[in-house]
Amino acid sequence: GRLSKEKGLHTLLKAWENLRHRIPLKIIGDGPLADDVRAAAAKGPGIEWLGRKTPDEVCDYVGEATFLVFPSECYETFGRVAIEAFAKSTPVLAANHGSMAELVKPNQTGLLFQPGNAEDLAATANQLLDHPDLKTKMRQTARAEFEAKYTGPQNHQQLLQIYQSAIKRFGAVPTAA
Repeated sequence: GRLSKEKGLHTLLKAWENLRHRIPLKIIGDGPLADDVRAAAAKGPGIEWLGRKTPDEVCDYVGEATFLVFPSECYETFGRVAIEAFAKSTPVLAANHGSMAELVKPNQTGLLFQPGNAEDLAATANQLLDHPDLKTKMRQTARAEFEAKYTGPQNHQQLLQIYQSAIKRFGAVPTAA
């Protein structure tokens, strides 16, 4: 991801200080705040900066993760990385606004926290870490959500339904002479 202020990087780093390195944090990406990540990683073993990775490498890391954190403080139009996490059966902890508030179903596919609130993010992470049975349930539900809504065949079917609805509402599209 892009390591920048609006993506919630400082919230994420502060939350991990509050967690006292209870779980390792791996940060993938690059950007204007890369030096801040480098400095946080140098403080101790709890944070690791991996830099830029290929999409396949990112998918591998996401699949191995306990959860994915999406701390963005700006309104994202669509959280593709959340869907990629669902595909790998990985729950998502996300800021509770924008598209993420719609994509992440609390206690089903992940958990939501208040945007920009590091204490709430840390508490949310602790909630999942303290309840391994919830994490197991979320893994199953996240994958089921992906299969129900985001696979190629599902998207094709949804697109056809949109076209059929538009044709029904507006009639056949005129052809050029």
